[in-house]
Amino acid sequence: MHVSRWQDRVSDSIQLALESKYAELCQQACIVTPPCCHKTGYSHLPNANSWRDPPTPLKLLPSQLTRFKILCRQFCRHKQPPRAVLDYAFNTFGEEKANILLNELTLPRIVDVERQATLLLSLMYLRPNTKTNCCGANFCFNCKRRGHHESCEEEFDETTNLVRCRSCRVLLLKVDGCNAVSCVCGFLMNWGEELNYRAEYKKKMLPIDIFDVPLFN
Repeated sequence: MHVSRWQDRVSDSIQLALESKYAELCQQACIVTPPCCHKTGYSHLPNANSWRDPPTPLKLLPSQLTRFKILCRQFCRHKQPPRAVLDYAFNTFGEEKANILLNELTLPRIVDVERQATLLLSLMYLRPNTKTNCCGANFCFNCKRRGHHESCEEEFDETTNLVRCRSCRVLLLKVDGCNAVSCVCGFLMNWGEELNYRAEYKKKMLPIDIFDVPLFN
């Protein structure tokens, strides 16, 4: 549910605390240690700015831009998965224009911080080479190292205790308890099944991307 649909429906006594906790959880999902300045508590979520201009002007076909805006609105209303927005952008506009459109114009304009975090994490899964918001330095969101590279030297240690949520891409650690797990984003999973999916995916035994949740399910 979009934040605008519930924030005015809660009592005044808890609204501020609830909104603060809501934003805090979304920020935490995007916290990394930037290799440029090692800023404590750095979140890769961009600051909301509906008037932000891209570094270079974008020339896009009106019909294609209209379709992109429709997908963005549907995503913000939980009617489209993030991959629908990202796949359309990259397939339609190409790498350079899509990166500018998504990073400079789309993410800063999303008001609901949960929707913003979900789209950002999906984008970082597909295109981990990015820039820090604090210093503008190149780094890899996946391995948290300086610079851009084709593949990471070391992958995440996704063994029996570590799994990445297929919905929001947050890494989950489980050290005890049953296999029924609920991510902070609300995605429900079976831990054993997720480990099997990951193993089969790494061995290229699955013909589709396990992180493309609607298609995979």
